Formats: sequence, C-alpha cells, structure tokens
Amino acid sequence: MARKAHTKEIIRELFAKSGNQCAFPDCNHPLIDDDGDYVAQICHIEAASEGGERYNERMTDDERAAPSNLLIMCHRHHVKTNNVDIYTVPILQDMKRQHETRFSENQYHISAEKLLEITETEFDFWAEIHMKNQKHLSEFDLAFPIVSKNEPLAHIDEMWKAIQWLERYANDVRKFHNNLNDQIKDHLSNIGYDLTKYDNVKYYHNPFALPMWEMENLGVPNTFIAIEAAMLSLECGVLHTLLRQTPTDQALQDRLDEKKARLADIAEGAILYD
Repeated sequence: MARKAHTKEIIRELFAKSGNQCAFPDCNHPLIDDDGDYVAQICHIEAASEGGERYNERMTDDERAAPSNLLIMCHRHHVKTNNVDIYTVPILQDMKRQHETRFSENQYHISAEKLLEITETEFDFWAEIHMKNQKHLSEFDLAFPIVSKNEPLAHIDEMWKAIQWLERYANDVRKFHNNLNDQIKDHLSNIGYDLTKYDNVKYYHNPFALPMWEMENLGVPNTFIAIEAAMLSLECGVLHTLLRQTPTDQALQDRLDEKKARLADIAEGAILYD
C-alpha cells in the first residue's frame, strides 16, 4: 500500500499540540525555525507501509495516517526512534501523549502558507514512487524494488550496495578472462589437439591470452576510484547538511568523520593505474 498524504486538517492538529517542538523528551528543537523554514519530519508510530518500523498489517491506511499514529520530530530523533527494540509502539504512544499534554493549554498556530507548503511537499512525491513500485512488484516476480523514503542516507546506502555489487561483478569477469586461456588449452588437449601449435602463437596474437587486459586492469580500477571519490564527496555534503540540522547527533558525526578520512586518503594518495 502507498502511504496516504497528510491532509491540512491532520497537519494543523499535529502542530497545534506540538508547541512547535520536537516530540522527543527534553528536545526543544523547533519544527519551524526563526526563518520560517520547516525543519522537522512527520513520523509514524506504526509504519505507513510494509517494511517500515513497527509496521502493523492489521491497521488500515486511514488508521496509519490518523493523528493518533503520528508525531513530529527533528531529524535526529526520527532516526533514533527507528530502533524498534528501544522505541516500541507503547513507548512512542506514551511519548506522544506526554508531549501533547504539555501544550494542551497553549496550542501552536501554523500559518496557512506554511501549512500549504508542508501538505504539498511532505509525502506526495515519495508516496507516488512507492505506489508505482509496489504495483510493479505485485505484477512481476522479478520487478526491481527501490527505496521509497525521503531519507537521503538510505538512498546513499543503496548506491554503495550497487557499486559494491558492480565491483564484485567486474572482478569476477577479470578472473574469468585471466583463466580463459588455460581453460581453452585444457579443452583442446582433451579433444586431442596438438598444443605445440597453440603454444607457438605469441601471446599478443592470441585473442584468448589477455582478452580486455587493459580495460579490466587499468580502466575498471580507475573508474571505481573516480566513482568512490564522487560518492564520498556527495555523502560528506549530505552529512554536513544533516548535522547543521541536528549538530549533536553523534552517529551522524561519526559517519562523517569516517567518510572524510577515506576521501582525504584518496585525495592525497590515490594514483591512476597505467
């Protein structure tokens, strides 16, 4: 099922009880900052779609999108509550209840312009992507699944997985070609061919001796160095942006430090294969 987009009425109700603060205990991170920017996320207690945290297959889509199943958090605490072993459904429900009780007498009023902005942009795009992909998956056994979340690091993780798969494939092809000449000789020997004729052919005239050597041993490694550098640059940029929103998130800082160190290694130590 595709997640349902939040209506203006639902968003207005959530903000009214939010105090314009993250719902996580003792966090006073604003939902709309002093510049008027929406710097938070609407989070589900029980996931909006299958595969999400605390997904409840017995719920209807309307129940998943209801205010009782939603709370607004800063990005940092949205990520932290993905730990389902610690942040169970009862824990988050109690968190929501205590937070909204604090501001029941002093409700926050969101402007019509900001309400429209959040309503139109929060889930529309990813909901459509999710709906299309789920339909495709239901119709074809080998349909390609994609990450349909508005979480940049999740997409970066998928990119790293794809790159690692491609690198393994390239290495397998190289191993195959490196063994190809010996396999052909074995085959010719098994069918009684005189191998002295085969061995007298110079390696540079033998199409099976070093097939695609330059591409596989020079071009491919150089390409993967370039890809890794580009990916690390992108990831560092995303992590810097996320840390500006949640500067005390140690997990993000640790990840950024790791990626910066690797990018520095490439910048000052990588050489092209030639």
